[in-house]
Amino acid sequence: REDRRGWVAFQLQPPDGTGPSMVFAHRLNDVASQRRFRLFGLDPDARYRVTGDDDAAPQAIGGQKLMDRGLRVELPRAHSAAVLIVEPEA
Repeated sequence: REDRRGWVAFQLQPPDGTGPSMVFAHRLNDVASQRRFRLFGLDPDARYRVTGDDDAAPQAIGGQKLMDRGLRVELPRAHSAAVLIVEPEA
């Protein structure tokens, strides 16, 4: 029997590390409605604007924080997903 609990997420970014990254997160049949995902390959000294595929206002988060503490993703329903854009602030 397959275990379909937990979360799945992956990060896509340009090979040279510049420009925006995309984060895809999927909540399987898990009881937790939120989870943190540590990102990779960011500039620790830069600030990043995180925009979701919902109507929430974009967030500004430091690169070091995104890599150390992670990006918090909240999905209230099981078997739902989110796409987030993480781009350096100008």
